[in-house]
Amino acid sequence: MRTVFNMRCGLCGLLLLGMAGCASPRVKPVDDELARQTSLAWRAFAQGRMDAAATLYGQSLERAWAIYDQAAIADNAYNLAACLLEQERCAEALGYLAQSARMYEQMRQPVPAANRLLEARAAYACGDMARADRDVSEALTLAQAQDAPSIQAQALLLRAQWACRAEDTVAARTAWQQAMDVRLRGHYPVIDAMKADVKGQIELSAGNAAGALPFFDEAIALYKENAQYISMVVCMERAADACLQTGETRLAVARYLDVARCFYGQADYPSALRAVDVAMQEAASMKDDAWMGQATELFEKIRKKVEEINDGERLTLQQ
Repeated sequence: MRTVFNMRCGLCGLLLLGMAGCASPRVKPVDDELARQTSLAWRAFAQGRMDAAATLYGQSLERAWAIYDQAAIADNAYNLAACLLEQERCAEALGYLAQSARMYEQMRQPVPAANRLLEARAAYACGDMARADRDVSEALTLAQAQDAPSIQAQALLLRAQWACRAEDTVAARTAWQQAMDVRLRGHYPVIDAMKADVKGQIELSAGNAAGALPFFDEAIALYKENAQYISMVVCMERAADACLQTGETRLAVARYLDVARCFYGQADYPSALRAVDVAMQEAASMKDDAWMGQATELFEKIRKKVEEINDGERLTLQQ
């Protein structure tokens, strides 16, 4: 049984929502160049262009240091860390989060709960489970102290997702219900999307693939409506898994191919290859030449793109 717990984005769209990191700068830059770079970086992040977003946030951070805008340094270090985490560069992300935290200390301000929550994600991605658990607990404490219910809900959803990965369905359901019980101020459609997404993961982990599908489809629609395209395609892959587990192999193949095309469009070629490989295997198991032809054609397209990138990198190294 194949179950996707892709943490590449997972809750990242939400973690960026509560304190507005990567959604918009917390402090409006007073420097025109910094304001322009930050705006371009946010746009790239919103479009799922992580390489461009990371580069632009790196430039924004350099500019913030050049004019020693402490608030902007803290903000852009956090934003850059979020981008790096999406690129699975967790150790680098932790370094920039530490830089952000140090700047808050120098400004004699408490570290925002969202910073600590992103640290939890980065620590988890680096395999430091003890620190991840400690950081998410601290994020919950800070969220209560800073009156940040949206961060509190996200921390609980993160715990639920981790419990799913550990196959602890009881703990996952408990954390999910606690997240549902948090009273949010205002409307957070992306948090609604993640609630549905995590609920689907819980049902899938519990072996209820048919019950998981409606939650995944609800989450996919909400992610799409709110331009959370990375979270959208990760959830699409989970939905494809659920279809496969219900025995709807043809629908699963169609969904895996859609997932592969979305990942390709986002320039995430390893994930695109993973999805199309599953589609090819299942098409072969059905002995369906039509689906196999589509999957093979897409596989070749992705493979050629990867070869082009590799050839370009080799040429650059030789120069």
